[in-house]
Amino acid sequence: MAYRIETTQRSTHIYVQFFGDWLEGEGETILGEIFAAVAASGHTRALVDYTAAGRMESGTWMDFGEASYAASLPRVGAYRFSVLFKPEDVRRFTFWETVAVNRGVSMRCFDDEARAIAWLE
Repeated sequence: MAYRIETTQRSTHIYVQFFGDWLEGEGETILGEIFAAVAASGHTRALVDYTAAGRMESGTWMDFGEASYAASLPRVGAYRFSVLFKPEDVRRFTFWETVAVNRGVSMRCFDDEARAIAWLE
């Protein structure tokens, strides 16, 4: 496993930070781990931060199968996700955002933490 996930409880949401590489074929495992951490937190809002990520293979993010997997997670529609990327990466992931939203996931991609938190509220 070339990554790790850390969580911090905040007053209005859970902060989930991803470190390491997101490699092709790991998407469902990573998304499942992130969702499990959010569900276990008791919060329905999450800020998922990928700004410390290493390599993120774009094929993984633009895979309709993974967006469909995210939409199939239990009660995913009850949650709201702000996803934070480095400014140079955020535009690359807006297609994945569109696919996920079209499948019922309440999420949005940002490159600014304050805006990401404001959208959660």
